[in-house]
Amino acid sequence: MSPTDRPKRLAEPDFQVTYINGPMPPCSLHWELDKVVVEAAYDGKTAYGPWAYMCARCFIDHGIGLGTGRGQRLLPGPRPAATDTAT
Repeated sequence: MSPTDRPKRLAEPDFQVTYINGPMPPCSLHWELDKVVVEAAYDGKTAYGPWAYMCARCFIDHGIGLGTGRGQRLLPGPRPAATDTAT
């Protein structure tokens, strides 16, 4: 297999990560409850049903986990470029 024929993969192959170009959203729970701006680290479903942007503490306390239908980690910046799978 030549280097150009190798399959490509994203640096983060799972769908539990979303890259945010621009400012990170605020934690929805901190904002709604205390009107305090705290940077969100997760976008996920809460134990109460609705989805929310959550900081790490709120995700631990109120989130239901990562994965399809549950939540995803938010990372700042653009999605990494594809890389070769063979090294």
